[in-house]
Amino acid sequence: MKRTYVEIEPQETKVLSAYEYGKVPVSSNTPMHPLVQLSYDFWELGYRTKTNTVVIKDRYVLFNLLKNIDDSLAYSEMMSTLYYSHPSERPSLSEIIQGYLNLRSTPMGLWVDEDEDGVMHALSVENEGHMSRYHETTKEFIGAQFLCDYTIEANRTMKDKNGLRRPVMRFIKNTPTCNKIRIEIMSYNNNTYVSGALVRSGVITYTGTRGVAVQPVPEIKISGYAHLIPAEKLGEEIAKVRKACEEHDYLLMEAKWRYPKYARGRNTNRLENFHERNKAENEAWNISFRETSSPQKE
Repeated sequence: MKRTYVEIEPQETKVLSAYEYGKVPVSSNTPMHPLVQLSYDFWELGYRTKTNTVVIKDRYVLFNLLKNIDDSLAYSEMMSTLYYSHPSERPSLSEIIQGYLNLRSTPMGLWVDEDEDGVMHALSVENEGHMSRYHETTKEFIGAQFLCDYTIEANRTMKDKNGLRRPVMRFIKNTPTCNKIRIEIMSYNNNTYVSGALVRSGVITYTGTRGVAVQPVPEIKISGYAHLIPAEKLGEEIAKVRKACEEHDYLLMEAKWRYPKYARGRNTNRLENFHERNKAENEAWNISFRETSSPQKE
């Protein structure tokens, strides 16, 4: 068994089967634990890449799953509905679970054991309140270990490749040229993305005065959730983005922005999709500075 953390999209998750008892009840002492099979898909750039099966065999795990969707649900209420009322007096367990899943539009985290056949056995449900505690502790770790001279900003969310909102770790550093360096990290579907941008407000361009942001390197994709990636590997990738931004910070001096070709750039502040915003800011860098982006000589 391999223990890992996964995120599911409740509204994209289907109940394959659900039984109140994992074992045929032969007496009043039969454990009241269900057997539930869920199916959910991994998506990448709008295409389904993998379908996984999650099995729930514990009533406490099932309760925490439903509780994360409806905070008003009481444990006694679930037990009364499933085990102390006649099946003819209520919807089937499959219908009950599917109805709950259809109510939640944000991702949900699960700790699972994955067997050799790829089936995931649910161990616990992350009580995240839309911001996983792993997100919080990982953000603090990254700030302390790799970006100690950066300021950790408050939580924000942006859309992922499939349009679902995800928490983003954001780190900001003011520089001597009165610019800001912005490093951001988004982690979902067992992948982590790192981006870094040079940001300046009040820049004079041929289209007027506005804020601008450019990314010297494309966003970096790392396999695995941020809190599960080895610290050395995560630190190496963050260092690449940080170095590219800090080496080229001098290019954001106001005079360097007066390029007619840059005036065609997009206002990336209005983009809500993390990946689209990163791509647009990297394109803006290539349009304006690629030819003059060698580090400043002393």
